[in-house]
Amino acid sequence: MPFPKDLSTFQKLTNLGSQIRQIHLLESPTVEKYITQYPIDGDNVVVKPTFVKVLNFDKGNLGKVYINDIQYFDSVPQIAWDFYIPGIGFTKLFGLINQLGKIGLIGFLLLVEFTFS
Repeated sequence: MPFPKDLSTFQKLTNLGSQIRQIHLLESPTVEKYITQYPIDGDNVVVKPTFVKVLNFDKGNLGKVYINDIQYFDSVPQIAWDFYIPGIGFTKLFGLINQLGKIGLIGFLLLVEFTFS
């Protein structure tokens, strides 16, 4: 790991590291500022994740990610849907979320919030 070039850079990196730790531990107020919603209660079973683009001229390319016929994540940036994690496509990711239940759904919301907001 390279050393920071000066004290100012070190202090900035220290601040960023502290913010990341607080977010990871859900201690940061940032975790309460959602850009997505999960508006409909149900059984939370992921059948086939599907992205449906919604025209929204104010907020850019957003859509709904349906996990089954009724439930969906709203206001998901299309870039989040298109994001590729090597070895894990979105279908596999939602399979994992299905196994984890509600914890997996919360994890997905947090992934989208902090990666794409």
